[in-house]
Amino acid sequence: MKAKVAAKEIVDRFINITPCNDNELSEDEMYKEQLHSAKRCALICVDEILYFDLRLSDIEFLKEVEQEIIKL
Repeated sequence: MKAKVAAKEIVDRFINITPCNDNELSEDEMYKEQLHSAKRCALICVDEILYFDLRLSDIEFLKEVEQEIIKL
């Protein structure tokens, strides 16, 4: 699996559980807020995984995933 695909999958898992309840925002703005929150959650997950003792290749892959999450 490529880092970009993994990044999107992780963020997608959080996108619907990070609601935006600001009624004054447009749908597009609400989605952007949800995406921002989902990215923050995904980055926390990746950071927590990086604290474990992993093989070097796993760490390099997770760092790539982290960068792809930031780019979303």
